[in-house]
Amino acid sequence: HTKSVNVVRWSKNGKYLATGGDDTYILIHRWAPHGVSNQGAFGTAATTSKAANHPSIEAWQTCVTLQGHSMDVLDLDWSPTGWLASASVDNHVILWQLLDPSTGLLAAHTSRIMGPTLILSQQGHTSFVKGVAFDPMGRYLVSCGDDKVIHVWDAHHGFSHVQAVTDVLVGASDKVMFRRMSWAPDGSAVSVISARDKASANYLTP
Repeated sequence: HTKSVNVVRWSKNGKYLATGGDDTYILIHRWAPHGVSNQGAFGTAATTSKAANHPSIEAWQTCVTLQGHSMDVLDLDWSPTGWLASASVDNHVILWQLLDPSTGLLAAHTSRIMGPTLILSQQGHTSFVKGVAFDPMGRYLVSCGDDKVIHVWDAHHGFSHVQAVTDVLVGASDKVMFRRMSWAPDGSAVSVISARDKASANYLTP
């Protein structure tokens, strides 16, 4: 990344890392057990004066660059089947089909530079999108932004729009950097930051 990094997410199988930042890019990294050059790598101290005394625990190499957002990327989340969802202040949620669900590895169609697989713009957000989260089974995706609307999308039916929840964040402040959400382990509810004057969180039951 050439600007601030806002989010880092492991894939569900732990084989890949996705990072998103203010440079509008999403980078996919994979573990390089035999070391890597400094080009496009992180997790290595080779470029610092402390390299000799503080060797890296692991080294990771950038393998895919995702281009599609026009402004800062604020949140990412992987589905159990290898989709990656991204949220940006360009008002868009973008879906990227990256991993083969049968192998957990990068799909055959994946190239080093990729555009979006799907942009969720119909019935989508009207302001900055600041959070995305797949439920534990990968059936539903939720997104939330400064428009104070939580959108629910059905991943099993082409990410069709299921519901727009407008009553959970009534009165919430829009002066927050993120609106990241978290599902209950059984998928029965999802929590979202309400960012009122006092620390609090609201809960949505699908």
